[in-house]
Amino acid sequence: MGIFKFIEYIIDPDVKHCDMGLMFLKGEGVDRDFDEGIHWLQKSAKSGNGYSMLVLGNFYFYGESRYPGFLEHFGVPYDEEKAFYWYKKQPSEKILKTAIYESQERFLENE
Repeated sequence: MGIFKFIEYIIDPDVKHCDMGLMFLKGEGVDRDFDEGIHWLQKSAKSGNGYSMLVLGNFYFYGESRYPGFLEHFGVPYDEEKAFYWYKKQPSEKILKTAIYESQERFLENE
């Protein structure tokens, strides 16, 4: 775990729920389970986690019917209404914090 990830866990405990959702979606350490992954992402997003809101918005915006093969056949339906619901819920400062965090993580991984 990188230092920025550790700091994010301390600042925003809902990151754990987001990470758990992503683990289920990707099948990392657990059996791949789309419904369980979405459950954890929604739990995190409803608690105010901006990254979870972005991930959920992207799932519905880039759904299976719009982009065949999306997310290795998760079968996510294209749903513009749900996508924009989650996009609009993101507070702008959380979007900025998420973007900064993601860029720092990528920088450290590439060193």
